[in-house]
Amino acid sequence: RGKVKDEAEIKRMRDQTTSSNIEVQEAVNHLQIMETLHAFIKNNEINEESVLGLHKRLMHGLLLDHAEGLPGEYRKVEITVSGSSVLRTSVPKIQAAMNEFYAQVP
Repeated sequence: RGKVKDEAEIKRMRDQTTSSNIEVQEAVNHLQIMETLHAFIKNNEINEESVLGLHKRLMHGLLLDHAEGLPGEYRKVEITVSGSSVLRTSVPKIQAAMNEFYAQVP
């Protein structure tokens, strides 16, 4: 699994990835992490390393724009989801919010 090397490769990957392929990739990624997530919960292993590792696996093949952040990293830009009214933590507050979350996990 190499890193995306340049903008031309990003464009090529976007051109090859259709909406339906993205939906399939999302579903596959979700299925693949469920067993690991259950093990983390069972073994009280919810921490920054495990959460970012799950995010890396979940977003594999889906985040292609370096400016947005990479799988396994906290996002670097504000995001919106079309049709969603869910409030998202602003980028400058993500680390503090996640630290608060980790502190509350048993």
